[in-house]
Amino acid sequence: MIRRLLPALALLTACAPIEADHPLDPATPRDQQAAAQIVGRVLLPSGDPALVDVTRVHLFAGPDPDAAPVQTTLLRDDTGRFAFERVTPGAYRLAVEAPRLSTPPLIFVLGPGQAVDVGVLVLRDPRVGLEGVVRGRVILADGAPPDDVTVGAPAAGRQVRADADGAFALALPVGTWDVRATRPGYAAAEATGVTLADGADVELAAPLRLDPRPGAAFGTVSMTSFGSPARLAEAAIGLLAPADERVLRSATPVDGLFAFEDLAPGRYRLRVAHPAYDVATRALVVAPGGLTDLGDVALTHASSGSFAVPLVGSVALEGGAPPGGITVTVRLADGQVFARLLTAADGVFAVRAAAGERYAVTAERAGYAPATLAPIRYDALADRFVGPAGAPLRLALSP
Repeated sequence: MIRRLLPALALLTACAPIEADHPLDPATPRDQQAAAQIVGRVLLPSGDPALVDVTRVHLFAGPDPDAAPVQTTLLRDDTGRFAFERVTPGAYRLAVEAPRLSTPPLIFVLGPGQAVDVGVLVLRDPRVGLEGVVRGRVILADGAPPDDVTVGAPAAGRQVRADADGAFALALPVGTWDVRATRPGYAAAEATGVTLADGADVELAAPLRLDPRPGAAFGTVSMTSFGSPARLAEAAIGLLAPADERVLRSATPVDGLFAFEDLAPGRYRLRVAHPAYDVATRALVVAPGGLTDLGDVALTHASSGSFAVPLVGSVALEGGAPPGGITVTVRLADGQVFARLLTAADGVFAVRAAAGERYAVTAERAGYAPATLAPIRYDALADRFVGPAGAPLRLALSP
């Protein structure tokens, strides 16, 4: 049965007439005409490339089914490709055979110097019954290469893999089928009501377009020091476009856990901020339908980094006793001990602190009543920590 009818003659340029004995002139004796070439590819019914060692491609002169092949070739490589070089122009019949499998004959005419690609030929089991082939192409809406795409007819239990260009050839029994393309992370695409007749090829009118599914990202936030559930809840988590500071999505951690759902596939930048900690950033890529684990994002307290600012104060003793060696305890607003140190001989104390924290300072010495100063905050205009009403940090101990 004729599957395709290829052009009988090669296209000729209009620049000048061809002489009667020219190798591209069909009137030239056949043995003097320019040789033609035939290439193609053979697939198993599963859609996998045919086996190199056992698959043979036969080329017969003319459509006579009883004629002997004029050339026979094995497949060139494990992609299923074959080629006939230096073929004399004329009418030919091409057929492929492998153990218990074959293809319907393909009849065509080769013109002088013509190079013909017969495309994908699908081997079939003649014992299975009447079959046809659905051909088409798959594209991904986001422009990604169409690898790992499966095309099948679920009702027939058949499926194949699309090639690197998205092309596929699916052999199916005669009948009407729904052809479905799928790829992990993408919504399926379907061509419904595809009808096949015996030995016929059906070319889908439009490619099957796969749209990417949204993805998600999740992770945890921790603090390298002074962490607590309440302080973690104060962290601001933002998802930004890669090249700017525009916050696309934000999240609040719960017990240190956070998640972003329904994310369009693409590149993002995660930013985690807290008033008392250095900002942490992390790049991430959300794959179609993917779940991205960002792991743990650890925040470093600003008092230990380059943005630390000095918390400086002084303690005096009533009666004029030397104020050196007085114990000073600095606490965070939630009561955690931030630092414990002794005053210098002149009663001065200093510690590296975070501008975003609120502190309380307590001075203690045996024989004296302790004194506490709170809340202590950083005054950016004065560039120092101050006590209530913006006063400098001074404490006095009474006996």
